Amino acid sequence: MEFNELVGDILVLVYEYSSYESELSIDAWKRKLELLKVCSHWRQLLVSKVYGDIVVRIGVENNRRGRHWLMNNWNNGYPNVVFTNASLMTSNRMQHMARNIYIYPTCIYNHVYGIDEVVKVLGMYSHIWATINTISIHISQMRITENTPRFIFDTFGGLARDVTGEMLEMFPSAKRFCLTNKSCSFNGDYLFKKIAQSYSGQISQLVSDRGFTKNIAEFSAHLTHLDIPLMGKSTKYIPKIYAASLKYLRLCEVPQNYSWKCFAGTDASGSVCFPNLKALEVIYATRFNAPVAKRKCRHYRHPIKFFSLQRLGIEGRPGHCCILECSKFFGPLRDLRVAGPASNLKTLAESSMPQASNVTLAVDEKSGLADASLASMLNGICKKSNARATSIYAKRSDIFIDPSQLACFSLTSLAIHAPTDVRQLMVLTERFPCLERVGLRSVTFNHIPENALLVRSGAFIQQPLQPLDTRIRSMYLKFSCYGDLAQNANACMAYLLLRTSSLRQFAADAHVFSAIGDIIKDYSPFYRHLEDIEFLNVNFAWPDEF
Repeated sequence: MEFNELVGDILVLVYEYSSYESELSIDAWKRKLELLKVCSHWRQLLVSKVYGDIVVRIGVENNRRGRHWLMNNWNNGYPNVVFTNASLMTSNRMQHMARNIYIYPTCIYNHVYGIDEVVKVLGMYSHIWATINTISIHISQMRITENTPRFIFDTFGGLARDVTGEMLEMFPSAKRFCLTNKSCSFNGDYLFKKIAQSYSGQISQLVSDRGFTKNIAEFSAHLTHLDIPLMGKSTKYIPKIYAASLKYLRLCEVPQNYSWKCFAGTDASGSVCFPNLKALEVIYATRFNAPVAKRKCRHYRHPIKFFSLQRLGIEGRPGHCCILECSKFFGPLRDLRVAGPASNLKTLAESSMPQASNVTLAVDEKSGLADASLASMLNGICKKSNARATSIYAKRSDIFIDPSQLACFSLTSLAIHAPTDVRQLMVLTERFPCLERVGLRSVTFNHIPENALLVRSGAFIQQPLQPLDTRIRSMYLKFSCYGDLAQNANACMAYLLLRTSSLRQFAADAHVFSAIGDIIKDYSPFYRHLEDIEFLNVNFAWPDEF
């Protein structure tokens, strides 16, 4: 029997089995290893994914259930070193497929354990590492508990300089480095000097915290991707970085007095220029000193120039020195995302913001604005950006956006956490023709439309309802109704489902889930698209943006 001839239910089980959890988890790798035995075509598709990534976990590691300690028995000589694809170490046929290596050491009381043991293991197979493109070292602080094995303190030593040098010499073809330091003292100066000496002409992608960036200027002229997850309160750790070659830039925990002067490459007017930058993401620090930020921004005379920027993301509290106020864009953006308090939206509405095809606005604080003012501000931003697709997310229960006050006809996604009446949900389905995703955390049913009463009486069986002209494909609804009001919820939801022909995914609470299912089942002959609707129970996974 051919694979395409299998029953649909069996195909679903196969795909669920093959797409199991994280790509880097041990269970996911074991399942992919089993799938290699299905047929030759599947082997060709999976062999590079199975043997391309090497994941090394050192010491103790929580498994996906979070209760038991995961220890390794695959390498007899080094019981605390875990290779998720151990067969790569012994298979000569698969050695040339290794491309990426991820190392997860353990840090206890500001000491890194296990790196020297990893070097010993990898040194035995040094002939493999000529093809490695990515080295990723993630150092995280481990919490000491009663379940931690005692022998870990006696087996491993700290991170030594000669160990770092030996490990770097094993990867002559590396082009991307990912070095993170969380709650742990790490010798970043020596490491970066070593990288600058060995890879000054070929490093193109770098992910590094502020403690590792002191010597970045030695090879930054070749960087195309730069990610700094933690900049800190002071900018003295950020050296001169050449902006001409950068294509992707991500800065987290940016201080509000950040002036962007650390980026070399200015024009005749003194403006910092990014000629090739395609994507920029700036996440500002949570706390800031408003007077200092205002004074710094006043003395910043020349705008930052972006010539080919396509994606821009701003999150946090930029204060008076938002990048939108001190930037100049030479062309429309493809994606623009602004997340944070309503003051960010106010800055966006008042500044000379660029036009963008896709706009995402996420509000997590009202900043003293009334609901009507917030809706008016959103309308102004949508009109100013001339976007083809707009997403609006109100992420707190005290932020209410009335759909009847919105005039953004390019709205494609909307999420509201504040209590929302079902009549406003009906307005969404009829007012915005481009709307595709709806997420409402608290829907009330005190007053329901008259047409919804037809569902309870069954009067529409003789006269089927005409479907609405809408594109809604996903609904995530959490109801606030009990007792008699649950019958109103059943009637309204059945009425809405019967008129929304494009709906494919629907999630509801458990106390109305079964009742709606019965109504839909009874009236399914009158609605041909009902078989595509997916019902989810009360424990469904709420989307991140909703």
